[in-house]
Amino acid sequence: MVSTPTGFPCSTWLCKVSPRRNLPLQSIFISATITSLLSLINLGSYTAFNAFNSLGTVSILSSYTITVGCLIWRRLFGKPLPPRRWSLGRWGLAVNMFSLCLTTPMLFFYVWPLYYPVTAYNM
Repeated sequence: MVSTPTGFPCSTWLCKVSPRRNLPLQSIFISATITSLLSLINLGSYTAFNAFNSLGTVSILSSYTITVGCLIWRRLFGKPLPPRRWSLGRWGLAVNMFSLCLTTPMLFFYVWPLYYPVTAYNM
């Protein structure tokens, strides 16, 4: 269970906050190291780098699309939404429908290759 404070490996070490700077320096260092190592993929293979970036983009976009779709479903067919601190009021459904209409085609077209014809070099 990663959602609990101690669910991640080495979580007690990662969550230590530096008393001098009031920052979780270990977490910052690990995040910067992983990001730097992943950016080195571009040196090895441009195709692998594009595939890695596309996977991240499609993953984030699909999570938004699923979330907005569930929210629209709940607004139309489910119980009323609970009271919340910030709401769009009667415009909420229209904004959600608009965002779903934008993200669905984007999600479809992001999985297609960038160049045509597809070769081993530009894949």
